[in-house]
Amino acid sequence: MPLVTRLFSWASALGVVTLVALLYDRLPELLPVTRWSSAPRSLLLALRVPSINLLSLVLIEALSRALLRSSPQADAQGVATALFLTIGMKALLEGAELFLLPTRSPLIPWALVAAVVGGVGVAVARGRRIFLGPARQTIHFDRVEKLVAAFAIASLVALQLAPAF
Repeated sequence: MPLVTRLFSWASALGVVTLVALLYDRLPELLPVTRWSSAPRSLLLALRVPSINLLSLVLIEALSRALLRSSPQADAQGVATALFLTIGMKALLEGAELFLLPTRSPLIPWALVAAVVGGVGVAVARGRRIFLGPARQTIHFDRVEKLVAAFAIASLVALQLAPAF
């Protein structure tokens, strides 16, 4: 199951980035910066949320690799599967929301909340024995995973701050 969910997540996130890049001219002149404010369309603004989803996926990859080396394996696979499904659904929902603009569906924000809260909730429930038990000692990130995670986190922070400048 983790391979299928991993492929779904990467296809969703990369597909949305590709569509935004290819169909950039079809996006409205004003794009949302937050749920409450908009700004004139720019490539950075159009690709900001899809890029955040891609970077979140990179972070989940690093975490899942470290988790899958830990024990118990079934719990680690459950956590990874839940997180991959969560980011895949988030990418699809936010991509749909972007392409529905300027119309705003009142259902999409609720679906996003349900997907993220539900997915993270399932991941936490599946991983409680790993995170709260002695298995926590078996979670180790190798050097590459640490570098990838640090890059992803720094990039996520930069993308969150970018609209402020």
